[in-house]
Amino acid sequence: MEVKPIDEPRIGVFACDCGSNIRGVVDIPKIVEYAKTLQNVVHSEETTFLCSADFQSKIKERITELNLNRVVVACCTPKTHEGLFRETCKEAGLNPYLLEFVSIREHCSWVHMHEPKEATEKAKDLIRIGVAKARLLEPQEELRIPVGQASLIIGGGIGGMTAAITLADMGFKVKLVEREEELGGMLKKIFRIYPHDVASERIIGPLIKALNEKENIVAYTGTEVTEISGYIGKYHVKIRNKKKGSEDEFEVSTIVVATGAKEIDPTGHYGYGKFDNVITQLQLEKMLKEGTMKKPRNIVMINCVGSREEGANNYCCNVGCRTSLKNAKYLKELYSDTNIYVLYRDFMIFDAEEQKYFEDTKGKRVNFIRYSDTQKPDVYMNNGKLMVEVNAPQLNRKVRTEADLVVLTVALEGANGVKELREMLKVPVGAGGFFREGHVKLQPLSFATEGIYLCGAAHSPKGVVDTIHQASGAAMKASIPMARGFVKAEGITSIINLELCKKCGLCAKFCSYGAITLSSDKTPQSTPALCKGCGTCAAECPSDAITMRHYTDAQIMAQIDAALAERPEEKILAFCCNWCSYAAADLAGVSRFQYPTNIRIIRVMCSGRVDRDFIFRAFEKGAGMVLVAGCDFPTCHYISGNYAAKERTERLKRRLELKGINSERLRVAWISAAEGKKFADLINEMVEQMKQLHAHAPKVN
Repeated sequence: MEVKPIDEPRIGVFACDCGSNIRGVVDIPKIVEYAKTLQNVVHSEETTFLCSADFQSKIKERITELNLNRVVVACCTPKTHEGLFRETCKEAGLNPYLLEFVSIREHCSWVHMHEPKEATEKAKDLIRIGVAKARLLEPQEELRIPVGQASLIIGGGIGGMTAAITLADMGFKVKLVEREEELGGMLKKIFRIYPHDVASERIIGPLIKALNEKENIVAYTGTEVTEISGYIGKYHVKIRNKKKGSEDEFEVSTIVVATGAKEIDPTGHYGYGKFDNVITQLQLEKMLKEGTMKKPRNIVMINCVGSREEGANNYCCNVGCRTSLKNAKYLKELYSDTNIYVLYRDFMIFDAEEQKYFEDTKGKRVNFIRYSDTQKPDVYMNNGKLMVEVNAPQLNRKVRTEADLVVLTVALEGANGVKELREMLKVPVGAGGFFREGHVKLQPLSFATEGIYLCGAAHSPKGVVDTIHQASGAAMKASIPMARGFVKAEGITSIINLELCKKCGLCAKFCSYGAITLSSDKTPQSTPALCKGCGTCAAECPSDAITMRHYTDAQIMAQIDAALAERPEEKILAFCCNWCSYAAADLAGVSRFQYPTNIRIIRVMCSGRVDRDFIFRAFEKGAGMVLVAGCDFPTCHYISGNYAAKERTERLKRRLELKGINSERLRVAWISAAEGKKFADLINEMVEQMKQLHAHAPKVN
């Protein structure tokens, strides 16, 4: 895309009624007339459905007829429609980055449904903020990166093999790297597969055979990835055979992470590691598979061991209930007169098929006993006999039994090597050492780092069917840029002014993607193909030598000034990250969670972009409070931007006090995209807090 300089801003503002969704609360004619009074606005117009094909054509006509060189749309959220309007601008001959979005539906009419007058005033403010940024928008160029037809699959379990075969069948070359000496992953250690009770070999065997027959797949077993550098279309990979010590290296265009999961070490739980006949479900599977089990009289299974607990393993292991069901059923079929007890907190049944399986297992006289998370079972030795005692609230009594075998259904966690792989790929890892996709709704099976995809138990514990589906999906996603032959990188990247640079090296330190490198004399250099546009480097630069395209310092400062132009002491100025907290504000709107009209949101790509100077400027302009809202920990769309923002704002609070500004006026919040209620509750709380701060503020004579 050729980028041309543009003349004096000629801004067109287009406001949408969205049927009654917006106009039912906001006085659209009034805000359209208000927009006409703003500097550089030469056209302002209302329409019923701005996103309709008819009005998209009309926008293109207006751009041509009125020589508009910047466009502001006031409608819904950019999360769903920004791409559409950018394409419209492009078709009209206007650089797509000369568009600014204003959300007067999710952030205004839907969350202030009972305050039409105040909502209209807020909508006017939001348009003023949008126009202020639009006035300073500049054309940007999207980098076109060539992409070849080779892919790396990390992990040789059912997910990795499925992804590899899927890509190979489409004609792509595949390098598959597996840490273990054999392909198959955890499935190779399992006896039978739920819910059809088929032997694992019936699935894993044909899959390995099919993979080995593919001429365009090279599989490395007993091998680990030691280094990955580069970007989509040009990933350079180094591997090492663990036994032989031999090394190899190659280039691929895309990467699929399918590293699987493993059982946590349950040592310390219910006598594991202390008593020989306390084992895990996976150890039980091995005994059944090898036929080494001796007929027991009593078997006790304990579910939720090490999962759904306070701390790191607070998640459900997802497959534990199914595993205990499957193995209890088989053992009862194998030893009909053996007493089998399954102790559980809650049984996770996901569909009618699983409900039937559960009922069938109960029908085989397997005993299910629920226990409370506050009164867990007790496993102990008494006169050389292993005993299990559990308080059963449903039976209103304690149950005590001698156990020949205690089987623990333990939590799963990310496979070995996750930490090292995370650092190589520059991708986020969440609870339990599982990788996190870019966005659960907007980027499933993909990382924020373009060209890297995710599937199976590397993402979270899951069964065979779900793993196969995800693996196929990840392979399909990886195939798209390889089939097209190129990708376009968004034009939001860092700009380094070497004249201002002090060569401190902080920019390279804080870049999670390795996009900024330092020469021998510490001169920084940015690689646009690697830069993801978070802006953390710009905020951390002590000499203000870095800014971000499309989110420049000047643009954000102009938005701050516009937001606080009127009655600033009544307003909360919020910097919300594009991927989570801004999305949470959208969800609050979709859910119609009501909160006061005091807040004005400025969208940034990441909380890591929020410069100290932005916050100082807001308080200088008289903001009642300032909110910095980013992704919830331990996740961040940009890996570590929220961590940088947290440390920066904590330091900043001390500086605010030195300047005579009450640090309580600066709030920091970490909110996931799914937490619309949390966002609304936070704003309600902050408005009340702001009232209290005003009431107790020192009086100026």
